[in-house]
Amino acid sequence: QVCYQASYFLAINYQLSPGIVAMVLGLQPLLTPFLSKEHVSLKSYLTLILGFAGLIIAVYGARDVSHITFLGLLFAIVAVLAITTGSVYQKQINVHPIASALIQNALAACIFMAVSSLVGWEVHWTTQFIISAAWMIGVVSTSAVLLLLYMLTKDSASSVSVLFYLVPILTRAFEYKAFGPPPPV
Repeated sequence: QVCYQASYFLAINYQLSPGIVAMVLGLQPLLTPFLSKEHVSLKSYLTLILGFAGLIIAVYGARDVSHITFLGLLFAIVAVLAITTGSVYQKQINVHPIASALIQNALAACIFMAVSSLVGWEVHWTTQFIISAAWMIGVVSTSAVLLLLYMLTKDSASSVSVLFYLVPILTRAFEYKAFGPPPPV
């Protein structure tokens, strides 16, 4: 949790376009079978490659691939390796998903609070910030992680990781519904 989240935000902090970050993180389903040493059929690999191609098309269509930096790319790679390793390891341990999420989030909160007290942290407590933080904490960090951990108890790590490819597609669909078609270039 800590390594993934910190690396993800550091990649963006070091000016890597969010679209490039999404593409690097999109490698997670392709890396999972290798790190978990699971046997995956050729059909499954082709499905993974097709999903990755869909991710690239969705991100490129959003025109969010304009800026690449060495440090940003390095942190994005660390983030994808962290989430992949975490998923593989989580599948191997026999801990209830709620207990695992509670331990991981509590440890991450303690580490991030310690680091922020050392390096400083400035917050502007606005309504928009509070709503955004509540969404990230409640839905993204807690609900999504609980769902991931629950699915890992029921299925293989590589099968669960394929669902990562639905995120950009659903995000584009929600974006289109909320904001309409993108303006022409």
